Amino acid sequence: MQRYQQDLATHRDDYEYDRQIFLKRRVLQTFDRLMRMFAGKELGGRLLDAGSFKDVFTRVCEEKGIEAVAIGIEQGVNFETDRFDLPDESFDVVCATSLIEHLHDPTNFFEETFRVLGRSGCFIIVTPHWPYAAKEFYDAYTHVQPYSHRSLRMALRSHGFEVLAMVPWMVEKSDWFWKVPPPYSFALASWLPFSGLNSRGFIPNFLKGKSNSLLALARKPG
Repeated sequence: MQRYQQDLATHRDDYEYDRQIFLKRRVLQTFDRLMRMFAGKELGGRLLDAGSFKDVFTRVCEEKGIEAVAIGIEQGVNFETDRFDLPDESFDVVCATSLIEHLHDPTNFFEETFRVLGRSGCFIIVTPHWPYAAKEFYDAYTHVQPYSHRSLRMALRSHGFEVLAMVPWMVEKSDWFWKVPPPYSFALASWLPFSGLNSRGFIPNFLKGKSNSLLALARKPG
């Protein structure tokens, strides 16, 4: 995973700092909308960014007054084996964007996330959705474990989480896409003909936002 992140930083223009700040602001807005819609509260409190790269997301959180801590390869953490050097029940939210698909076994990561979350704390995951991302999933050579919305739901429940939402990963789109029940919501998101940031300005917004990824929201019981 570390080598893959370094490759991205070296070879991809979209890892320029200003662009990453712009993208992570959109991510934060999406996570906040997800929390308000399915957890009944705004994104706030103390946040752990698991799998952080260059601390960009934590900086964006701090812009909004959210205390954020980064943990990942850059901090020397192996999510499959290591106990996090963090106190029990010390976070309100844990976010894991593009992380779990890089783990052969997520057991330790899920257990440690459950431990550091406070009661009623929320766990947000973004990962490729296998039924729709299968063709390109292994193009990222560090991808090892695919998930569907059903398998991820089962994994979260087996580690004690209450699953609040399994929806398409869509940024700055209508809430309507998240109200359509699965699997229809995922099929609809994958059928959109254009991805938002790569579309020309004259393309209507309702045709933009194609997504083959999964956004999950779970909660530690209170």
